[in-house]
Amino acid sequence: MSKLKLELPRKVNIKEVKSSIGKGIPGLSTKTLISVKGLGEVGICSMEPRMRTVVFSGEEEDDGKSDHYYGPFHEFRYYIICGEFTLYWGKDESKVRKGTSEKIVLKPGDALHLTPGWKYLVKNTGVESGMFFYQMFSHK
Repeated sequence: MSKLKLELPRKVNIKEVKSSIGKGIPGLSTKTLISVKGLGEVGICSMEPRMRTVVFSGEEEDDGKSDHYYGPFHEFRYYIICGEFTLYWGKDESKVRKGTSEKIVLKPGDALHLTPGWKYLVKNTGVESGMFFYQMFSHK
């Protein structure tokens, strides 16, 4: 006999979800649409021009230098809806924070897969408000 607990499919409308301000950064807000403990979450992030996320880490070990440590996430994906963003990434937190690390410019329609093992920062480098869809799955 299967031990799988069946749950009913469900929908969430973005208008029903409250925004949370990203780490107290004015101009940055996230809406987590679906979150399943131990599995991951799906949401929308909007950012005003020049706003950025904190430095976040998907590294195996937390060295204490990132603002937020996720651990080695299994999958982390972005899909750019509008605006222009730049993803900064690398091992050196100070270079990621200053924007002197490796980088990838993202425009509407671009999709991005973040891999575990790096530090990241996302900045709205466009001239208008931007929005992206994100999907993150736990490494557990």
